[in-house]
Amino acid sequence: MVWSMKKYAFDLIFIFTFISLTLSSPAAADETQPATLRSFGQEFIQLVKNVERSAVAVDARMGVEQGNSSEPAIEMTNSGAGFILDSNRIVVKQKVVSGSDQIDITLYDKSRQRARIVGSDDDLGLAYLAIDAPIDPSYRPRMLNDPARIATGEPVLIISNSLGIMPAASFGIVNCTRSDGMIQLSADLPAGTSGGGVFNFSGELIGLVALQIDFFPDELPYSSDLLASETVLVTPIRNVRRSMTRALAQAKKRSVYFGVMVDDWPSHLGGAHIKRVYNGSPAESSGIKTGDIILSTDNRKVANAYDLYQIVSAHSPGDNVTLQILRGDEIFPCTVKLTPPPENVARIDKEVITSGGNVLQRESKKIDNDYLNRRLQKLEVEIKILKEMMTNR
Repeated sequence: MVWSMKKYAFDLIFIFTFISLTLSSPAAADETQPATLRSFGQEFIQLVKNVERSAVAVDARMGVEQGNSSEPAIEMTNSGAGFILDSNRIVVKQKVVSGSDQIDITLYDKSRQRARIVGSDDDLGLAYLAIDAPIDPSYRPRMLNDPARIATGEPVLIISNSLGIMPAASFGIVNCTRSDGMIQLSADLPAGTSGGGVFNFSGELIGLVALQIDFFPDELPYSSDLLASETVLVTPIRNVRRSMTRALAQAKKRSVYFGVMVDDWPSHLGGAHIKRVYNGSPAESSGIKTGDIILSTDNRKVANAYDLYQIVSAHSPGDNVTLQILRGDEIFPCTVKLTPPPENVARIDKEVITSGGNVLQRESKKIDNDYLNRRLQKLEVEIKILKEMMTNR
């Protein structure tokens, strides 16, 4: 089966390459070529069906408060593709879930579950999610952990979430395994393919799309004689699994539970404002109340909510943290004994500490013009693609 699929893939490439010659040649009457294409198409479709169950749709919701409290919050949702790594963990591009307030995944059987971030790798740009319910073992992909088995010229399938279409299937060819360990492909991929899973024709997950390199500007006219081609770099799945092991170990080592939701306190005193105290948390046990202002921690001034996060996250479970609290007109000391996070609590995210059970929640996020311009540019590209799709129907 594997050999035959590779043979069909290469036949397909040669047919596309020399199609102008074959159409003007008596060889065009050869009935074996249409049969070869049909067979390749059927096997490619079957391959998609075989591996798509290991992909999940990830929707990360962000509700961003405005500076003026009378203005409604702007809610945004990022969508991407995640891939199952084990019984309850999933890998996704970090940019899809970073700063999110709520993460939901949709499995192959259309069931929807709440997910939480349990680790991340800034170097690879990946985040690792966990869900409470175990994932059907038949959904887990077979993984190719030996990069030496990846051959130059090998055809591959890329599964992604493109503009909400899941699974979006693409075809590529392996150029080489680079000296830096990355896998290089030639592939024409749709928008939203970053983080997509790359499968060989044996149905094994070989890696995740890291980035696409386009050597031509976006405004290249369609009538140009130049052909814009994209090179795709793929992170081997072996590297992804090693990264997850490191990220989970680091998160377990550093995770502590404080148990408050905070935002910045807009005054010359600085401080972190307690918006919520979680039931049964160390903060509640120490007498901290909603509305309190934390002015200092461990004799260090707390300028804002993120300062509080940095100081607290440097501690370990069992440590005592000494605070100076402002309540009304009274300033008094308070000691909080940190504990390990409960089972349903994800590790502290170093950028935004969300309310999904994490130690702190920083709600000082504001929308600035640069952020809105980036979102607008992305939407304009997606609208352009959708218009082209409608025109070509």
